[in-house]
Amino acid sequence: MIKWQIELNTMNEIQKFVGITTKYKEDLFVENEDKTFRVSAKSMMGMIYSTEWGSKVYLTAETEPKGLFTELSEYIK
Repeated sequence: MIKWQIELNTMNEIQKFVGITTKYKEDLFVENEDKTFRVSAKSMMGMIYSTEWGSKVYLTAETEPKGLFTELSEYIK
């Protein structure tokens, strides 16, 4: 399982992030610190919504897709 803290501040960053995550077949989610909110990391609307959750937002998945960390490294804290 992976749980990486991410930071997305602009629409351009969100668009690039979603563009990357949609290339992977695995289920990828973004959730807040206490897990009360959870959206697909492949959803543009969900990712826009996630910017309202505060400073601690995490990308989660059951397994780490090969190459994902490298592609998203600029957004991982």
